[in-house]
Amino acid sequence: MTENQCGSDSLDALDRSIDTDSDGIPDCLDPDDDNDGQSDLHEEACGSDPIDAASLSPDFDSDGIPDCLDPDDDNDGCLDLSDAFPLDASECLDTDQDGLGNNKDTDRQRWSIRCPRRRLWVRRARL
Repeated sequence: MTENQCGSDSLDALDRSIDTDSDGIPDCLDPDDDNDGQSDLHEEACGSDPIDAASLSPDFDSDGIPDCLDPDDDNDGCLDLSDAFPLDASECLDTDQDGLGNNKDTDRQRWSIRCPRRRLWVRRARL
């Protein structure tokens, strides 16, 4: 049955469906032809070779979703589009935009704004 689905002749012993990873599932039915853990669809979408186990698409957080398709590459709960540090799971925000995430930033000024009329710093709430 599977040979017929893949276009080979089940009555001809020499006519076999291609099975790149030798897992017993013909490539035409196998979601991961090279058995590298990434689906053929993901590999094709991200530019890696779906029949070469050494060709993998980057997956920074090892969640099985290649970075090119993963909305949160570091799995910190902050989507990459709004994450100041998309490859640092310990950081998400950089409120004062000094290049240090809020969790690592020791500059207390980041949480303050200057009040020009009174010439003093007013503490504002943490985000």
